[in-house]
Amino acid sequence: MPSLEWFAEPVWRRTAVALLHFLWQGAAVAV
Repeated sequence: MPSLEWFAEPVWRRTAVALLHFLWQGAAVAV
């Protein structure tokens, strides 16, 4: 399990960063 969690953590962080970037870009366009 530790190996799976270690593998999944970067994926979640990448997804979170991508989502945050998408929202930030959308806000910039809205303004």
